[in-house]
Amino acid sequence: MTDETPKKPVFSAEDPWETWSKVALGLTILMAGMWTVVFLRLGITSVKVLAWIPYLGASTLVILAWGLVRTLFNPPVLRRSRTIAFFGLLAAGFVGTEPLVPAPLATEGYVTPLTYQLPVRGEWTTLAGGPDRDRNYHATFPPARWGYDFTKVDGDGKKFRLDGKKNTDWLCFGEPVFAPVDGKIVRLQNQHVDNHPGEISPQSMVGNHIVIEAGPAEFAMLSHLKKSSITVKLGDLVRRGDVLAACGNSGQSPEPHVHMHVQDRVEFPIAQGLPIPFTSYLANDKLVEVGMPRGSTMWDVVDGDMVANAH
Repeated sequence: MTDETPKKPVFSAEDPWETWSKVALGLTILMAGMWTVVFLRLGITSVKVLAWIPYLGASTLVILAWGLVRTLFNPPVLRRSRTIAFFGLLAAGFVGTEPLVPAPLATEGYVTPLTYQLPVRGEWTTLAGGPDRDRNYHATFPPARWGYDFTKVDGDGKKFRLDGKKNTDWLCFGEPVFAPVDGKIVRLQNQHVDNHPGEISPQSMVGNHIVIEAGPAEFAMLSHLKKSSITVKLGDLVRRGDVLAACGNSGQSPEPHVHMHVQDRVEFPIAQGLPIPFTSYLANDKLVEVGMPRGSTMWDVVDGDMVANAH
């Protein structure tokens, strides 16, 4: 006899869209729409959208757990709607929590009319810098899209003496930090305690910092400064090369270094970074009239440009 029992379909004929799967599909569509806004470079709107994407990406874990419970306890497991929802969640979670490209900003083609110099003296190594994500981990963060990190190393490429467990072991700690541009001090904090190397503070992202208003839409930020080292006050006018503070390890900083970036408004972090080059500096002993020092390939690999002001 021929077995005429119909084969069971891979997907159930009963394929209702459960509440969790509707939420998952909605989140996927929302994430796609948000990235569309970002890639259209709609000014500050794009920055606000980017600020929300990681939170939405993290929310996929909750929806995923909800969907797994519903799937395991409500057979049949295989349903087309569930498959679409799960793949949508995976895609939304990945692009929401793991930035794949530098932040697309409306300021990408900005050219400053001002002159900036390195905020340090002597020879320093660039830990982060330039337009590319592989040499500048800041590139996915809108306000610091073209930010810089600088540290000092010895002849063996080491950033610290002894075991590096104390800030004072680090060659750059306590070194003076200079004004990179003429302007007015419009924001500062000076009270944050310096972290122990290898730790970061949950209290402040930038720690002790200074913001210089250099122009109508140019605000230079120097951050992670040493506690109580700031020598200027709000409202002071500073000139390029003036001593402002000392290199520290405050805020979300795992080790002593000097951070600098320029943004289009004083508010942080809802701001767009500006692609600010430095003038007249040495990079690996070669004179650069105007340029952006390139950072290291990894935080622990100091293979970025060795820089120093030419004058």
